[in-house]
Amino acid sequence: TQLFIYFCNYMNLYTLYAFPSENHALAAHHREKGEHYGKSEGPDFALVSNSNTGWKMEYPSHLIKLDWDAKPNVEESLKSVVLSAAVGYEDADFIRFAESIRAHYQGEVVLLVRDNASASLFSMLEKHNIQVVKTEEAGGERTSPAWYRINTLRWQFYQENCIKGKHDVCMAVDFRDSLFQDDPFRGMTLPPDGGGIDSSVLHVYEHNLPMNEWHISEAKKCRGRFQVLYNTQIINAGGFIASPPALPILAKWVSVDAKRCDDQVAFNLGVHGKELKETKLISHPQGEGSINNVAWGGKFRRDSRQRFLNHNCFPAPVVHQYDLLGKD
Repeated sequence: TQLFIYFCNYMNLYTLYAFPSENHALAAHHREKGEHYGKSEGPDFALVSNSNTGWKMEYPSHLIKLDWDAKPNVEESLKSVVLSAAVGYEDADFIRFAESIRAHYQGEVVLLVRDNASASLFSMLEKHNIQVVKTEEAGGERTSPAWYRINTLRWQFYQENCIKGKHDVCMAVDFRDSLFQDDPFRGMTLPPDGGGIDSSVLHVYEHNLPMNEWHISEAKKCRGRFQVLYNTQIINAGGFIASPPALPILAKWVSVDAKRCDDQVAFNLGVHGKELKETKLISHPQGEGSINNVAWGGKFRRDSRQRFLNHNCFPAPVVHQYDLLGKD
């Protein structure tokens, strides 16, 4: 029973109750001898059959949903968007991303794309109902001037396309190495943070890896106290969920206040150093929540369909850095 309840809660499923007339039912409890009955007592109700008259399945225009406390549950639909900077990638990467996300999520998706991409690529994205923001920037090698320009543009793109009033939650993911296996906002309801809808909230996702010397060494070049990184877990900047009020705060810290710092390092300094003022931080251990960072020490199992599972044995909605397995 407990597993069934957990499954229904995770998948946001409800039990449909129908009440046929004349003490009939769509399903019967046979009350067999066992743990709950000392002897077999037979079905508790007779089943509905074609010979039953005066009853047919008619669904009302609005089904009343009851929460766990048996009170009506008035659900609001979650207004969400998935964002990703997709500059400098091959057409095959776009096809994989589009097919992967649209297999599980029909909400809004916006990509930052080089303006000289092929017409066939833009047509494919339009076919998958994926919006595009075009840029002249081409990107470049990490720490190069071109890389810093596209990185600054990326954070600007995030905050401009995560819009208060239009969106409740926004997910930003790395483009090339993110794989979708389920609705990326699975299990999130309003309010998405345990606080008010207008509050600044940031969900971050850890690696199963303690902070290392590379982060600390790079952090010494940045604004912020590098000492805050000691005895912490590495958080991946390549995937997070934020409320619209959180994006300007996060973007300002990473691309401006941290002073030309590697964004992965700046992200960790901002979170662990509590630099993101008035933002509620929710840190998810590796293997929990919407994004599973499976590389760099990640612990996971795969099911018979080779899907990556979270620790609760459900498929991880988003899998990040799957392509590094065996290389990390």
